Amino acid sequence: MKKILTALLLAIMALPAFPATYFASPSGGGDGSSYTSPATFAQGVAALKNGGDTLYLLGGTYEFADKFSINKQGAASKYIVISGYPGEKAVLDFHKVAYGVRGVSIHASSLYVHIKDLAIAWSGKNNLYNEGSYCIFENLDIYGSADTGCQMKKGGNNIIKNVDSHDNFDYETMSGTTANFGGNADGFADKQFTGDGNHYIGCRAWNNSDDGWDFFQRISNSNTVIENCICYQNGPASYDMSKNPRALTTDKAWFDAKVGTQMTDRYGKTITISLEKYPCQGNGNGFKMGGAQSNGTTSVGTDHKILIHHSMAVANNARGFDQNNNGGTMWVYNNSAYDNGVNFGFTTAFGTNHIRNNVSFQGRGADQPESKTVAANDHNTWNSGFSCTAADFRSLDTTQLLAPRAADGSLPEGTFMRLADGSKLIDAGVDVGQAYMGDAPDLGCYETDGIVRPYVVCTSGNAEQWILQGDPIAPIVFQWGGAATKLSCSAKPDGITHKISNNNQTLTLSGSPKEAGTYTITVTTVSDMENVSLSAVIHVKSAQARRVAFVTLPGASEDQALLTYLRQNDSLLVIETDATDNTVDYSSYEVIVLGSKPNSGAPGFVPLKGYNKPMVLLKPFLLKSTVWGWGTAVNTSDLSVYVSVPEHPLFRGLTVTEGKLQLFSDYNTNAVTAISAWTATEGVERLASPVSNNEASSIAILPAGTDCNGTTLPQRMIMIGVSEYSTAYLTPDGKKLIENAILLQMGMDIPTGISTINHKSSIINHKYIKNGQLFIQAGDAVYNAAGRRVNP
Repeated sequence: MKKILTALLLAIMALPAFPATYFASPSGGGDGSSYTSPATFAQGVAALKNGGDTLYLLGGTYEFADKFSINKQGAASKYIVISGYPGEKAVLDFHKVAYGVRGVSIHASSLYVHIKDLAIAWSGKNNLYNEGSYCIFENLDIYGSADTGCQMKKGGNNIIKNVDSHDNFDYETMSGTTANFGGNADGFADKQFTGDGNHYIGCRAWNNSDDGWDFFQRISNSNTVIENCICYQNGPASYDMSKNPRALTTDKAWFDAKVGTQMTDRYGKTITISLEKYPCQGNGNGFKMGGAQSNGTTSVGTDHKILIHHSMAVANNARGFDQNNNGGTMWVYNNSAYDNGVNFGFTTAFGTNHIRNNVSFQGRGADQPESKTVAANDHNTWNSGFSCTAADFRSLDTTQLLAPRAADGSLPEGTFMRLADGSKLIDAGVDVGQAYMGDAPDLGCYETDGIVRPYVVCTSGNAEQWILQGDPIAPIVFQWGGAATKLSCSAKPDGITHKISNNNQTLTLSGSPKEAGTYTITVTTVSDMENVSLSAVIHVKSAQARRVAFVTLPGASEDQALLTYLRQNDSLLVIETDATDNTVDYSSYEVIVLGSKPNSGAPGFVPLKGYNKPMVLLKPFLLKSTVWGWGTAVNTSDLSVYVSVPEHPLFRGLTVTEGKLQLFSDYNTNAVTAISAWTATEGVERLASPVSNNEASSIAILPAGTDCNGTTLPQRMIMIGVSEYSTAYLTPDGKKLIENAILLQMGMDIPTGISTINHKSSIINHKYIKNGQLFIQAGDAVYNAAGRRVNP
C-alpha cells in the first residue's frame, strides 16, 4: 500500500499546474481570489507562479512611490498575463517616484510575460522598461514619463502591439551646465545593445520630446520589424507643464527654480522659461533607424537590420524616416510621409538601403533618399515618373491619426492618406514580399481592398477657384470610373456649362459666372452600388476687386488660415501661385505677396528680384546672402514686435500696447522673423523689431528707388517677417497687418511725416536710453516707448 501511495503522489506532482486567476485593485485588501476580494497590485503580481496564470487589475489609479520590478517566467504555450480587467481602465501612476526612477521594469530573466489593456504614466524615467525576451506588450497607453515611454533593452523577440506612447519629456536633461531639455525622451527606444530584434505592430508615437522611435547603437542578430505604425508631431518646441502632476508635486522645486529664468532655446534665441511654455530641445524625428557615431566612412559597431513597412510619419519636427548613420541593412517598404521637416532622410555613406513603394507628400524640406550604398530605390513617388497630389488621397485630415482605437485595440479606421479611387498610386508599386491586392502593390502605407466601387476624381486639380465676375473659370475636369456608369451635375451658376465625353468618361465645367457669389457645383456618380459625390467651389468676386498673387506652395496647410482671412475682403481677389514655377506671368496682378511657406531658394522667387510690381514680403530669408543678397535673416520665438512708428498707416486699426504689437498667439519652432543686418542696402524704413532684438528689422518698408545691394527697386516693397511654422497662430492683428500692407501697396497714401524720412540713411530707426527712458529716432522725429512724438 505504501508503494502505491508513493507512486500516486509522484504522479500527482508530475501533473501540470492548473492556471490560476487573481484580482487586484488600487485599494485591495483581500486575498485576490475573486473580483469582490481583490489584493493589492504587489500581492497580485507575487501570486503569479506558473505559465497560464493571470492577474486582472480592476479599474482605478494604482499609485507607486518607487519603481516596480517584475521577474516572471511563463512558457511559449502559456504566458503569464497581467491585464486590465475587461471594460475597466487601470492606470499605473508613478508621478510620486523621483526623477530618474523608472516605472515598470521587466527583469532580464523574464520570459513569456504578457502585459495588456492598461495605462502606465508619469514615471521619473521610463514608464515601461523591458530586459526580458519573448514578452508581449499589448493595448497599452504610455504617457507623461520623464524619459522614453517604452524602452526595450538587452532582450529580444518581444512583440509590442497596439501600444500608444506619447507626451514623454525629459525636462531636466542637462549637458554639463547647459540645458538640453527634451533631448532623450522618445516614444519607443530599442537601442544601445546587441540581441535579436523585436516586432512593433500597430503602435503610435506622438508629441514626444525627442523621437518617435530611436534605435541608436542597436546591433541586431535578426530583423527588427515595424509594421503599421504611426509617428506624429514629435519634437514640439515647448510643453505646457501647468497641469503635469510631476511639475506640481514631485519636481516642483526644479520648476520653481527654472520658471522666470532665461535660456537659449534650440533655435539660438534667448527666451524666458514659463510653466505654460517650457522649452523643448529634442530632435523630433519620426522613425530613427539606428546608427552610432561614425568616423566618416563606417558606422562604429552598428549593424542594425530593420524592416519598416506600411507605416506613416506625419508632421514631425525633423525627419520622418531617418537613417541616422545606421550601418546595417534597411528595408523601407510601402510607407507614407507627410509634412515632416524632411520626409525621407537616407544620406549616410554606409548601410544598405532598400527603399521601395513609398509615398512622400509635401515635406517641408527636400527628400534625401540617396545614400552611397543603395541596393534598391525605385517605385517611390520621387522616382516613379509621376508625383502625387492632394487628389490622390481620400483625406488629409491629420486629426484622424489620434482618434480612439477600435474595441480590439487596433488602429482606428479612417480616410487619412488612404488612396482615392482612381489614384495613379494604386497598383504602381513592385512586389517586395508583402501582401497586396490587385495587379501590383499600391504606393504608400495603405493597400486598397480590390473592391470595384464607383469613383469620381478631379483630374485638373483645380476644384476650388477664385475669379472675378465675368472672367472665365479654368476648365474643371472630372473623371469617373470603377462601377460608375455616368456622372450627373447639379447647381451650376448662370454662365457655367458642362460637357460630358462618354468615350473618355469625363465631365468638364467651363464658362464665365455672371454674378458675384460663392457657388458649389456637385457631380455625382450613377451606379448599382452607392453613389459618390464630389464638388467644385467657385468664388466669384466683384469685377471691381483687385488682383493679388500669393506666391506659395498651393494648398500648403500653413497658409490656409491667412488666405481664408484675406479672401474675406471683397475688394481683394487673392490667387495662389506656385513658388516652384519660374514661368508664372504676374503682369495682371496689382500686388505680389511672397509667402513664408516655400523655401527661400524656390525657383519661382528668383525671377521676382527687381520685378516691376509692388510686393509684400513675408519671408525675410529670401533676402539672405545666398538668395537675393540684401541682408542677414534671423528666426525668433517672439510672439510680438516692438513698433517704433505706430502712427504709420500700416498699423491702422491695430492694437499697439506699450509699443508692442502681438502678431502670434502661440508658436511652433519660430514666430517673428527678421533681418538682423542689411547688406549694402540703404533707404530702409524700419518700422518694428522683434522684442528680443532691438537692432533687427521685422517690419520694414523698402521704398521705390532703394538700392538693394545693386538692385534698384522699381516699386515699393513692404517686409513683414512671419515664420511659416506659426502662421496658423497669427492673431487677428497679425492677419490685419498683412492685409493693411496689401491695401497700402494698392495706393493708400502715406502721411507726409513718414514718407519724407531721409531714405538715404542706412539705419532709419535708432533706439537709445536717456534718463532711464527708451526713445526711438525715425529720421528727424523722436518717439517715446508708447509711440508718441516727443522732444527729449
